[in-house]
Amino acid sequence: MCNQVQVLVPTRNPGRLWDVWLSALASQRPAVDGFIVDSSSNDGTNFSSLPCGLQLISIPVTEFNHG
Repeated sequence: MCNQVQVLVPTRNPGRLWDVWLSALASQRPAVDGFIVDSSSNDGTNFSSLPCGLQLISIPVTEFNHG
């Protein structure tokens, strides 16, 4: 049985609830790891304090196409 959960979270300007969402994700058990893929957020969202196990990948907005 696998006890690991991995996520891939696409973002763009996640806004004021970003910190609430990160806190909820960090409290999950088993621990969650994976990637945040941000497509050129420009709303001032702070991506510098991700929970342990999450990595940030930044891409140009022109490369994100929902597919």
